[in-house]
Amino acid sequence: MLAGRELHVVSESAVLGAAALILMVMILPGDSVVEERQDPQVNLERTLRIMESMEDAWETVTDYTAIIAKEERFRDGTVRSQRVLLKFRKPDDHYLAVREGPNEGAELLYPTGDGNDLILAHPGGFTGTVARFLGRLPGIRRAVPEEFSIEDPRVFRGQHHTILDLNLGEMARLISEAVRTAAEYGEGQIIVHPNEDVDGRPAEVLELLYPPDAGFMLTVQQGDTLFSVARESGQDVFVILYNNPEIDEATDLRSGQTIFVPRYYAARAVVWIGYEPRLPLRLEIYDGQGRLYESYEHSELAINIGLTDMDFDRRNPEYHSR
Repeated sequence: MLAGRELHVVSESAVLGAAALILMVMILPGDSVVEERQDPQVNLERTLRIMESMEDAWETVTDYTAIIAKEERFRDGTVRSQRVLLKFRKPDDHYLAVREGPNEGAELLYPTGDGNDLILAHPGGFTGTVARFLGRLPGIRRAVPEEFSIEDPRVFRGQHHTILDLNLGEMARLISEAVRTAAEYGEGQIIVHPNEDVDGRPAEVLELLYPPDAGFMLTVQQGDTLFSVARESGQDVFVILYNNPEIDEATDLRSGQTIFVPRYYAARAVVWIGYEPRLPLRLEIYDGQGRLYESYEHSELAINIGLTDMDFDRRNPEYHSR
């Protein structure tokens, strides 16, 4: 996808780890720690089976609702915590409402139902109250910002992801791709921890460690944005932004500029994969300095409940966007 680009691979650890994939199983019975090195291929196959079962489970999902407790760290060191309600229906219907935290009461709806690639957004708090009032006044509704392109930089202000990246399928894809990429490059480490419950559901706990310097330097071409770079490289927009502090906005790129595109979404990830459903119920992501970058935990998960068109319609009487 990046043919013709000027790329410079910068990972020394990828070279050092190319001979073998290091996989370790850690068993913690009680207060003791027993560390056992097993055959790398056996461990890799075991981990890949977990990934395959997770992907198979996602194929059986048609819709779901969940409460997501999310925490995200930003480049200035601030940490933002929210609890949101997510409704999802395949292939791409999303509704999100902020229940607690900054911008409480905000809503996002995608797609808008008009056959376009826009997000319908309503702010929360006092701003949202004023916006909803003005939106009902004749002649003023059009002046109230509501719809945004999925690649509008404002979508990323105060959050790491667009609404399209929060569903369980995207989380499963993110985890599986990292495991398979590490296997391909012969680098990384997987630690299996004792089972834990997430919202009363038993789950396997996997810790995934990747070299933070793995990736490449890319020379920006005329017309590039972080969105186009992300599409070409397969990396997340905010991950690229987070790892290039000289970039202020997703559209703030100059021709000839070099930027670092990480190979992995995170240097360390801990994921809780449920047994029923076999899906990622909790995810913690850490940056190269060992700081929590983001975390997501699902509760009140209800799968295949028959969500209808009205659940994703701006005219829903329970929504502010009507």
